Amino acid sequence: MPYCNLALKIKKSVASSNVLSTFAKEHFNANEAYPLDKKQFNIDGGLNDLRAIQQMELDTYGFFCRYEQDIQKTQGKILDFAKKHTSECVLVNFESVKN
Repeated sequence: MPYCNLALKIKKSVASSNVLSTFAKEHFNANEAYPLDKKQFNIDGGLNDLRAIQQMELDTYGFFCRYEQDIQKTQGKILDFAKKHTSECVLVNFESVKN
């Protein structure tokens, strides 16, 4: 599973799980971002093709695709989401925040 080059840094004024759930609903027609453990969320409604994984900075999430061919499309969705939700999150380069 390769990581996307883009990550989301979620602002401290909102709950990470809420922002990730909004992303899952808007871009993957999921009911919510489903927590898999304390650091990982399933984003795509149970398909297990996309996960948000908490990085060293606790408010930052990288996105892990099952299939490399999905990276470009997923990055477009992350970019769209970040542009629409500037009060909740900012877009960051994954290389600068990865574990």
